[in-house]
Amino acid sequence: MQSVLTDCPHREKLGWLEESHLLGSSIMYNYDVERLYGKIAGDIQDTQKSYGLVPDIAPEYTAFKGGFRDSPECGSAAVLNPWLVYRNYGNRRILSARFDVMKRYAGYLARQADGGIISYGLGDWYDIGPKRPGVSQLTALGVTATAIYYQDLVTLSRIAGLLGKQSEADRLQTAARSIRAAFNARFYNVRTGVYDRGSQTACAMPLVLGMVPEENRAGVLNRLAAQGLRR
Repeated sequence: MQSVLTDCPHREKLGWLEESHLLGSSIMYNYDVERLYGKIAGDIQDTQKSYGLVPDIAPEYTAFKGGFRDSPECGSAAVLNPWLVYRNYGNRRILSARFDVMKRYAGYLARQADGGIISYGLGDWYDIGPKRPGVSQLTALGVTATAIYYQDLVTLSRIAGLLGKQSEADRLQTAARSIRAAFNARFYNVRTGVYDRGSQTACAMPLVLGMVPEENRAGVLNRLAAQGLRR
């Protein structure tokens, strides 16, 4: 933590955004970082493009290409970080100050979706598979990208409700339900009872985010537990 949350401080001194929300709860449990996260939210707003994209790094000192510039797992920090700040510090100001940034990013993702599914980015970056690590090997890109898009919409709906924007909250909740339905239709395998190819990530994300229909939860959870035992 040095002005930004660096990815690899020995070689990549850039503010890669996925760390800021994936590790946000742990960081906030151990440190008082309300001001740092306010600064990161400002970096995101300054970096966001007019058409809504939030690049993977903020500030965007250099513009990468492909998933290294546009991966929903990174850009979603625009929505998820302010919510973490509110949850840990009770700070509503960051929610109202960054609400337009969040809406623009959610709108951008909506335009990238095909039938409610987003299938690009880095995915479960650097998972351990048969090939050299890098872009996700064991989990389809659409699983993580669509799941985090759903998380964005649910979170943004809650934020809108807190800010007294009830019609906006209802619209976002309806959109989230539509994405969840599309996700289950595309990735849940009725024959095997798991999502996608049954990787730990493909099982864990829908469980954690509440995307799994109640009647399917036990089967998906058992597969996740079995994966852990094999390792």
